[in-house]
Amino acid sequence: MRKTITRVALVATLATSMVASFATTANAAGTNKTQSNGSAGPLFLFDSGVNFPVNTFGFDADAYAAGSSSPNTTIDCPSGNTAKAFATARGTESTKNSWVAQADLAFVSSTTTVLQGNVKLAGLTIGAPNDLKASGQATRDWSLGIACVSGSTVTSAYFRHITVTTATGVWTAAASDYVYPTPTVSYTQADANKNQSPAFATPHVGDTINAVIDAAAIPDGFNVAYQWYAGGNAVSSNGTSASYVTVDNDAGKTFTVKATYSRTDYTSVEKTSAASLSVEGTSVVAGDVAVNAEVVAATNGQLALDVVSNASTTLNGVRSTTPGATLNKSVSTGSLPNLTVNDGRVVTLDGWDLTAKLTDFTKGNDVIGKTQLGIAPAIASRPTDGNAVASAARAVGDAYTGTNSDEYKLASSAKITGATTDKTYVGATVVNGTLTLVAPQWKPAGTYTATMTVTVVSK
Repeated sequence: MRKTITRVALVATLATSMVASFATTANAAGTNKTQSNGSAGPLFLFDSGVNFPVNTFGFDADAYAAGSSSPNTTIDCPSGNTAKAFATARGTESTKNSWVAQADLAFVSSTTTVLQGNVKLAGLTIGAPNDLKASGQATRDWSLGIACVSGSTVTSAYFRHITVTTATGVWTAAASDYVYPTPTVSYTQADANKNQSPAFATPHVGDTINAVIDAAAIPDGFNVAYQWYAGGNAVSSNGTSASYVTVDNDAGKTFTVKATYSRTDYTSVEKTSAASLSVEGTSVVAGDVAVNAEVVAATNGQLALDVVSNASTTLNGVRSTTPGATLNKSVSTGSLPNLTVNDGRVVTLDGWDLTAKLTDFTKGNDVIGKTQLGIAPAIASRPTDGNAVASAARAVGDAYTGTNSDEYKLASSAKITGATTDKTYVGATVVNGTLTLVAPQWKPAGTYTATMTVTVVSK
């Protein structure tokens, strides 16, 4: 029995009203993974017009600092401290006696909190601010920021690296003070590949390859997106997860993964794994959009499966106001792409089954079970005398009842018997339908992704 397989990526967006709200009005001192320059925490700069963020200023221009990309995020100092704006040689930020110039900063009334502290170079009048732009200086590179001070001791220093232009004093903050880890690649053996004799020492078809990044090394506030490459070409089917399950057509290909770090107000940074993995196994003809397979003798036609529209679909979420089981839950709806069963077997007139196999929906470590997806298949078109029928709709929460626990029959066609020559029994049957994902109320908002593997099998 021959079969053809294709895969459809399902992306469900939960209702935006489920997004949690987090306050970011204070910046506590402590270890900071975002700015690798040694700052006690992130420091963002904006001008007097509250343009944000700004990284280039004149010597006499007001430059305000905040602890995040909100200008109202404060810098908090311990009780008993004072606050200073300062400029100094890089590496001496925590040595107050080494500062080139400084100025006192006021706290918000009855607190030890700095709100929108001004770090204007010309305003650092304690010391020698003009030395920061003097031509006699050996370096034009400094650190500028806000420090919490107890006596002569710097309790914590929040700063950016800056470069000052000689004479004019125009200065620019470093575009990036951050370190982005490069992913490495590992693999996890599939059960079918374990306990082989001799044992497999390399990745094989069916194994899962993984992008490995130390979570503790990811800069604060940055999101990481992944893209797998096989032989230098981007993997289109389920190739944007931190892990990728290899399929038959991956045999003999070398895999790498690219991690893209992104955060609001920052330029995205891409890091591609230096290590790579070559997958072994038996290669077969396959494709993500259309796969054709011969089903009978050469005098007969073929049975093939084509995805007519884009091989992915997005389910858009809204919060349900309908009384009943879905009330106040995120309900994401969308369409199943057109799946075309091309049957050219004009001699044998065999039947076929079109089956869907679904993974769970995931977003990072968050999972919505595949049973939460309702599927209502439909026959969009079929040959004039064909007998293809869509299966009964699969309701949200129903168990899967296919050959395997995660399979669902979308449609089927029975073998034609007693055929006459003036009838059109075979040809193209187009199957589509609607998809509905009901998310549990405790699941965080965002985009969840699953993969539906669609298979047509001759019977």
